[in-house]
Parts: sequence; C-alpha cells; structure tokens
Amino acid sequence: MILPVAIIVLAVLYLGYDLVKPMLTSPCESIFQQTAVSLKSDLEIVESKGALFIGREKIQDLAERAQMAALNLKTCCILSESGKLNAEEFLECKGDVERYQRQMENIAQQVDAAQQARQAGDEALAAQKMKAINQILANLESSAQKIEHHAQQLQVAQQTAKIDAEGQKSSGEKEGTGAKTAVKAGRINLLAAENGGQVLVASSDAWIRAIDGDEKKFSFDYKMTPEAVLAFRDERLATFDTFCMLIVETSRDNIAEFELFTGNESSTGAFESIGKFKTHNANLVKTPYQEFTFPAVTAKYLKVCVLSAHGKSKIPYAREFQLWGRLK
Repeated sequence: MILPVAIIVLAVLYLGYDLVKPMLTSPCESIFQQTAVSLKSDLEIVESKGALFIGREKIQDLAERAQMAALNLKTCCILSESGKLNAEEFLECKGDVERYQRQMENIAQQVDAAQQARQAGDEALAAQKMKAINQILANLESSAQKIEHHAQQLQVAQQTAKIDAEGQKSSGEKEGTGAKTAVKAGRINLLAAENGGQVLVASSDAWIRAIDGDEKKFSFDYKMTPEAVLAFRDERLATFDTFCMLIVETSRDNIAEFELFTGNESSTGAFESIGKFKTHNANLVKTPYQEFTFPAVTAKYLKVCVLSAHGKSKIPYAREFQLWGRLK
C-alpha cells in the first residue's frame, strides 16, 4: 500500500531535522513541529480527494514545496537565534511560510468542496471550485518561488551558523560556500557525481573537475573549443530549469558568456539551444553559485559551450557547475 504523500513528506522532514539536530533549540523545534503538522493535515485532504482535480504529479509537487517551506522556516529560526538574521528578516521569513500555510488550507477546503459538488451532481459548482483551485495553485507557485529564493540566500549564513555551532572550524577554514546542498525543493543536482552526473563528450579532461564537487580547483585549463556533453544517472531523462556556476572572485579568466543545449538522440546527436547566459564577474557573497533559470525542459543530455571570458584570456575557467531538476 502506498503511503500518503503527506506522511512521506513528514518522514523526509524528520530526516532533514536529524542532519541539523545539533543546531536546534526548543523554540525552533516547536515551530518546525507546528508547521509540519499543519501542512500534513491539509496535504492529507488534497492527497485523498484532489487527484481528479489537480493530478498526482501536482500533488507530489505540493508535497515537495511543503517540505521546502517547513525546512526554510526552521532554518530562519536557527539563524535568528544564532544572530545571523535580525528580527525583521525572521518575521519576513515567518510571514512567507504562514502565507503558504493559509493557501494550502484554502486549497484543501476548495478540493473538499469540489468533491462534494461533484458527488451531488452539481457540475456548475464543481467547475466554479475548480477555477478557484487553479487560482490558488498559481498563488502557491508564486509563494513557493519566493520561499525558495529566500532559502538560497540563507545557504551561506546556514553553513556559517553550523560551523560556529559545532566549534570545529575557524572562519578561515570553512569548507565550500554552503551551496552544495544535496536536495533543493525536492530536486537534486543532476550533475553531481554522487547523483550519477557524468561527462560523456568533452574537449578536455578538465571538464570532469567541473562536476566533481571540489570547489577549490579550477575546472578548465585548455585552449581547445570549450564545450562538453553531460549526462545524468544511467543516461536517464531528467527535467530541469536551473543551471548554476560557482564564481568566488573577480577575474579576467572567469567565464563571461556561455550557451546551454539539450539533446535526446545521443551524446553526439542533434542538440537544441536553451539560450545564452552572462555571468557577473564577482563573488555574489550570499549566492556564490550564480543561478541561470529557464523554462523547464526534459532531456537526456546537456551540452555546455563556453563562449567567452571577462577579459582577453583565451583560457576561461570555472570551479563547479550544478544543474537542478528531477530524474525521470
């Protein structure tokens, strides 16, 4: 028997909790518990009654976004107590999640009402409720995107707080940037070696270093055409919408412009362009992994083509690439 999505979400939430348990204090745990229980209740209604109105895939997406909301609020609480967030920032974070909770409660009510209307044979009322459901889903998407954006801004502060709490490293010994998160809003870094990311075709072996997780080593040291074809675990299909590039300092050698392509035939087959992108030649301290978003695409292969560096250097380099999405 398949467990309800809401129960699965809570299991994931508690796994996430265990990872940062040493950082937690009673007030943050209390906030986490209250948020999880509230979302669990609404998700159970949506999961049991909403499949015909929303669809299983959208319900799964709501569950993943609920996970993100609860964990983000807990992180805000932890960082507030450690002095990494001021009171105004914490209240903003709390307000975003509470807004998401109200929208989840509203959609659960509308799903319940739509089911009752359909059972009573009132298709006009059911259609009216369905229209309301679609509007709430759009609002939920907007709220979730805001929470996710805020979560990304908190990553560096979260890493700093964890190091301070453990007392294991000085500020000059921090490992990485805090952006090497294994899961982001239910998605994974498809290019990470531990997730099955791999280089299939490249103009240089240096491309392997672009996805090895080592943020201290440069990825490129070549003078050939700077492009590579990457694949995901077992060359499976994946859906993705965010490419990230780590830039930790201003340099004429940093990649300035690049183009992304997707393909489905083979690693040497036809590819279609997603678009061209430009980086900031600076360390964006809160988000050193610069993000480049695009409409979600589903494909088996990703081609990255470096077009130019910020200076006149013919050998542009980067440290790490990430691609956020879900395996099919």
